[in-house]
Amino acid sequence: MNSWFECILFHTHSQPETPAMVMEDRTVTYGMLGAAIERCARRIVALDIPPGGLVAVQIKNPIRDLTISLALFRIGLRSISLVQGQPGIESTKPAAVLGDRDAARFFAPAARLVEVTDAWFNEEVAAGGALHAGFFSGEQVCRLSLTSGATGTPKVVGHRVVDIGRRALKFMGINWTFALCMPGLSSAFGFTTACMTLAAGRTVCFAESPFQAIRMIDLFSIDFVRCSTEQLAALTRVAIKSGAHLRSLRNVWVGGSVPTRVLLEAAMIHLCKDVYCFYGASETGTMAGAPAREVLLTTGRPLTATRSHGSTSATSAGSIPMAACMCWAVPEIWTARATRRPIGSRLCTRWSICSGSNGT
Repeated sequence: MNSWFECILFHTHSQPETPAMVMEDRTVTYGMLGAAIERCARRIVALDIPPGGLVAVQIKNPIRDLTISLALFRIGLRSISLVQGQPGIESTKPAAVLGDRDAARFFAPAARLVEVTDAWFNEEVAAGGALHAGFFSGEQVCRLSLTSGATGTPKVVGHRVVDIGRRALKFMGINWTFALCMPGLSSAFGFTTACMTLAAGRTVCFAESPFQAIRMIDLFSIDFVRCSTEQLAALTRVAIKSGAHLRSLRNVWVGGSVPTRVLLEAAMIHLCKDVYCFYGASETGTMAGAPAREVLLTTGRPLTATRSHGSTSATSAGSIPMAACMCWAVPEIWTARATRRPIGSRLCTRWSICSGSNGT
């Protein structure tokens, strides 16, 4: 198998009854996913979009969003998932838009909009000729994301086939079954997490709210969560208020803004002990990561940076030192708490995660 996508297609045949995607009471097996990719690909081919063209996907349902994005990959079209009202949508200029009924309000009248109805997504398509080839070169950009990154300015960032594949390899040897993907598919974190999970033959789960996420972790015995710093704070608050005992959860990967010391401590107490932190900038393709225990012990010092090779951007001006990307906030946030909060201690009233007084 030459790519992560071929791994996904292999699983659709080798384990058709295994759950591929779950969102509370909705379950899609690998067999159903393979059939849906084929249906959607044939419908999109009928639009006569040139190979390599960009198609925007603006659908609230993440299961449909991911399925259509994989169908676009199958036939060699680039995809970008967008959120309604997201800044910078007008700069993407897609050849076509596949979206919900409300998607037309966010694009120019000239945009080619196809409404993804239940009938469009679910009804069988008459079998035609062979579908034209998808992406063969690992150096090709197959996915775009719209991000403001470290600069605060919306920009389109490209992700190559090979880079998603490198991330997928990291998941192959991890012994977990259900992965809860909290970041939206419009983000590079969210899309690659979902693809990595499917390429490994595991089940990717989606939740609409932190309350639903905690319920799903308990109901499906989810053992892995990937989230942003803000989502980690929300999950921790819900876990504290609900008194949930998340015995199945073994790993939490958090990326985005630098988490505060009290948030990491609370997450390690109320979610799971193994919290892993990622920092970096999608514009530079630079990433650093370490377990939360090591992060708490490196107050005010940068973590070792590693280049992810995962991004290309026309607006990037070369590499930025990792210290410039992530360490500006560490001394101010963490050192202030180091004198008040010994590692592993219980939450005190002043820095309660539930009150939000810690800046999270």
